[in-house]
Amino acid sequence: MKWNNCTQTEAQEAYDYAKSKYRGAAEEYLGNKKKLDSYYDEYRGMTAQADSFRSEKLSFEKRIEDIGEVISLLGEDGPVENAIAEANRAAKYAEGEFARSIVCSGVNSPPLGSIFSCPTVTENSYSLTALNELKKEKARLEQALAEVNAKINAMELEAERLMSQMNSLAVTQNELSRTMKNCSFEMVHYKKYA
Repeated sequence: MKWNNCTQTEAQEAYDYAKSKYRGAAEEYLGNKKKLDSYYDEYRGMTAQADSFRSEKLSFEKRIEDIGEVISLLGEDGPVENAIAEANRAAKYAEGEFARSIVCSGVNSPPLGSIFSCPTVTENSYSLTALNELKKEKARLEQALAEVNAKINAMELEAERLMSQMNSLAVTQNELSRTMKNCSFEMVHYKKYA
């Protein structure tokens, strides 16, 4: 059969074939469009949820950082311990200076070092409890952060998978669209001869 010189029967067969092919491509196109829309909705929902988790992640990181700063302030060799040690040294020094400056027979100088002594963080039960609770909270937040990171990673992988499927469907949609255009062109052409 030739394109321009075909019998009426050949033209009708070619027309029917193009029409059938067009309908098949159109049905597949519509089915794929529904899948593509479904994937896109799922992708949008997932990215919104991932954004929410990222916001939560930033909050956890900030809280961990803040608690870490307080722990470092209260911890060994931290500024609070150093200030307490300096205050205790000053009280001991004042005790020694006072003892040398004022001498009364039969009267001992007051123990200024122990009177004005300040307990360290580990010696004060309230401070120690607070420090331990801060460490527990930091550990809990670090665990929660690890879980959020795992969720974000899983969502990013799923989003990549969905994007891959959407891209594949988009390529298929372009091919189906091209097939439908070619079939339409052939149907118009063979309709003249049928």
